[in-house]
Amino acid sequence: MIMEERLEHHEAVMAVCREFTAAAPAGVIIREPYLPYVPDPWNGILVLAEAQQLASAVKYRQRLEGLSSDERVRRLYVWLGDGLGVRPWDDGSIKLGLKAMRSDLRLEEVAVSNAVPWSCAEGKANRNPTDEMRQAAVAFWHELLAVWEPEIRAVVTVGKTARLVMKATGFKAPVVLLRSSSRCYMNQVRGLFCLDDLLERFPEVAAAADAVGIQRDDDKEFYNKVFFACHAASVGRWPLADALKGQ
Repeated sequence: MIMEERLEHHEAVMAVCREFTAAAPAGVIIREPYLPYVPDPWNGILVLAEAQQLASAVKYRQRLEGLSSDERVRRLYVWLGDGLGVRPWDDGSIKLGLKAMRSDLRLEEVAVSNAVPWSCAEGKANRNPTDEMRQAAVAFWHELLAVWEPEIRAVVTVGKTARLVMKATGFKAPVVLLRSSSRCYMNQVRGLFCLDDLLERFPEVAAAADAVGIQRDDDKEFYNKVFFACHAASVGRWPLADALKGQ
């Protein structure tokens, strides 16, 4: 395992990223794949969302285009004014879900990335990753994990794409499977339950919202986050607890 230097400065993992920059899938917005953000200290949990959405992230994309190639590879370590650069982490959705799953979890010690380290668009609209992008992502993670050799205690995948990519790598680590936290997905299902009733039935979610500092300023956005966190608490609590036994 890489111990003597931070992940983003280790030449072996940078070499993998340069290899996949040269062979980037067709039609991607930024050719460089990027390294997962791994804090120091790290608790062994890696959270994977699906992919950056750069078609609409105008300022973030412009700042990326102004970086060197190696800086784009290290983009999650470079402050670009929009949080870490993984939207469902930055907007608090995944943070709230993790806290609801395990209240004593230190969020600042969680590693974060996307399963597909490329983005594509159709006109001005974001597109889901193509089959070519997903296949390239599997190969990318397979090579990256081989040289990185991380001591991962649990992978939390958020969304179908993240689940399929991680499964296809063959990497052996406990995986906690969560559905997508995207606004589009949550908008379709949140009306199935009353917000106040959910918070009453899942007091750990209400406590997590206070701990994370998520305010009820916008009922729609708050409802989306709460619905996802209730889902995470329901299906992810025990798999995560099993993975972290002894911590």
